[in-house]
Amino acid sequence: MNQKKMTFYELKHAVHSSELASIKSILLELIRLINDPSATAKQLKDIVEVDPPLSSRILRLANSAYYGMSKRISDILEAIIWIGFDIVKQIAISMKALELFIGNELDIFFSRDKLWRFSVASALAGKFIYRREFKELGNNIYSLGLLHNIGHIMMEQFQPDDFKQIMIKYRTEPKNLYEIEQALLGYDHALLASEVMKEWDFHEDLYLPIRYHHQPLLAPAHVRKDATMLFVIDQLCTHFEFGFSDIKHTNKFNFLSSISLYNLEERSLDIIMEAVEEEILKMEQLGWF
Repeated sequence: MNQKKMTFYELKHAVHSSELASIKSILLELIRLINDPSATAKQLKDIVEVDPPLSSRILRLANSAYYGMSKRISDILEAIIWIGFDIVKQIAISMKALELFIGNELDIFFSRDKLWRFSVASALAGKFIYRREFKELGNNIYSLGLLHNIGHIMMEQFQPDDFKQIMIKYRTEPKNLYEIEQALLGYDHALLASEVMKEWDFHEDLYLPIRYHHQPLLAPAHVRKDATMLFVIDQLCTHFEFGFSDIKHTNKFNFLSSISLYNLEERSLDIIMEAVEEEILKMEQLGWF
């Protein structure tokens, strides 16, 4: 029997009533802490400790051979100090976002694991671009990189028949995934994720760039830079084959136009992507994937 086609509002309600919504509170707290320059290790400890799987992951990392601690660490605050405040913030938000990507997969040509790998690569690329090229911390762009494709997860989980149809067309037609979604559903994964995040009380600096990351010139001026960088990052991670991409072909003209707006050079971005590859390899060695 075919699945009853959901309206956009029914789909959002299904997401709000699901386990996905249970992740939002800690994710929001972590994002707020990451963006607070006065945040302390104690505040991070308080957030991490209420999430046993997250606490366990950080303690395992602190006690791994990679960090070479001579005595066993059993305290979260000590682990944060040992590993480093910024690194633990990155680990914490990554591990919490990962929970959004865990679940059954309906299509052998779509992989949540590969989408997660693409998302982590996007987050790292964004952080490196902002820190190396713009001399900014890039806290928002890391979160944006991790979360900008969660609309795919929502569609796959709650619209499986539509999702399969979309994936079939994506494999066989020369169109980007968001274009196929718009044609079949009247909306795309970017709008869905943006609307859900807005209703989850995420700040507009996060949900608006996600809404416009495939068409950044349409973004409001105050988030256009982040939306454009998400577009650029998508093009880069697709070109370097970092997992599942929703872009059929990279658009060289739009890519070059976008980076020129912010005085970025292709060679500098290639060097950054080499650093992303190294970081991904390190994460694999630490068991992140």
